[in-house]
Amino acid sequence: MLHGRCHLFAVALSELTGLPIGAYLDTDIETERTVLVHAFVVDGDIGIDIRGRVPLDDIIEGEFDTFEPELVMISREDVLLLGHGRGTISQRNPELLVAKRLAASLVERLDEPPPPTQMTGPSP
Repeated sequence: MLHGRCHLFAVALSELTGLPIGAYLDTDIETERTVLVHAFVVDGDIGIDIRGRVPLDDIIEGEFDTFEPELVMISREDVLLLGHGRGTISQRNPELLVAKRLAASLVERLDEPPPPTQMTGPSP
């Protein structure tokens, strides 16, 4: 649903959580320009994207074709510029509205306590 729109999800999630935006950037071999590989929010050594919490070292592993990806902390404006072509976006943009709904749903799931573990065998 948001494939290719991770920058919008990262912006929405950052607005909801106050967490900074992180991104992996790379160089396009043909154009030699900096390109956005993946954007997410950063909480310590964990990245949070549409999949939930993922260690930063693993967040692009097996998901993206990269040459020499570089992890950076990035401003809202810069991630929008790389991912959207402009440093600003209307708060009524339909894709941003979808990203905001999905981000709110993810935040609810992340805030839920984990399910209790099932004990097997006799109780002590």
